[in-house]
Amino acid sequence: MQTSFSTERFEISEVVKTVLNDVKRLMEKHGKLIVVDIGFKPHIICADYDFTEFVLSSQSFLNKSGDYLYLTNWLGTGLLTSDGSKWKKRRRLTTPAFHFSILESFIPSFEKNSDILLQKLDNLVGQEIDIYRYVTLFALDVIAETAMAVELRAQDFEDSDYVQHVKTMCRIIQDRPLSIFKSNDLFYPLFPDYYIERRAVKYLHNVTYNVIDSRMAAQKDTHGFREEYDELGKKKRMPFLDILLQSEIDGKSLSRDDIREEVDTFMFEVDFGAFE
Repeated sequence: MQTSFSTERFEISEVVKTVLNDVKRLMEKHGKLIVVDIGFKPHIICADYDFTEFVLSSQSFLNKSGDYLYLTNWLGTGLLTSDGSKWKKRRRLTTPAFHFSILESFIPSFEKNSDILLQKLDNLVGQEIDIYRYVTLFALDVIAETAMAVELRAQDFEDSDYVQHVKTMCRIIQDRPLSIFKSNDLFYPLFPDYYIERRAVKYLHNVTYNVIDSRMAAQKDTHGFREEYDELGKKKRMPFLDILLQSEIDGKSLSRDDIREEVDTFMFEVDFGAFE
């Protein structure tokens, strides 16, 4: 099937939240495959099923867009930002960790944090509120427990350093591509965001490293992770971090940095959806 391709470019200077509406309007006028300038870079945006299937199923087109470079200070080159052979190996490693049967084992965590959310909403009955704010903090609590086995308690401590640094990074990641100077590594250090990002990344990395070191120490003290069982005698599933600690690539255990990359990537994929 041959797909028409519009060579006309369009400047999208609206904030990120308006981009989808603009793209929808342009596709209604010019077809399902268009080129748009987002910030100062041309992007191909496609809504054609056959073309999308061709690209996503290809084993040749594995390189990531340049926009992913804005994530590497925080995420390194984990599953989301890596390409080529490294991406293939990381994908084989992490995909089993997201099987629905594993998520089922974390239902108690979902329920506990849902109860906290409902209690907060009960206290706001009759008021006009921004539900987005409450749901995002709930999501952050859930992902921290399933990924790192850590009770972040973001719903109780919205002003915590971790939550604020995550919000900061999500803002910067969205803003940089839209600025001709901030998106350039040569000029970026001239802006306050460069130093704000460095402080935020250092803090977030330290949090993840501290959790990794704690779990590694626990593993060493107990000579490996002991299998835990629920009240019905069913083996409990391990948090994502513990799975990584026991995983190998090419016969070698993952390094501390490898594990940090994947845990931060897992956290980011929920954080960015929550705080964008």
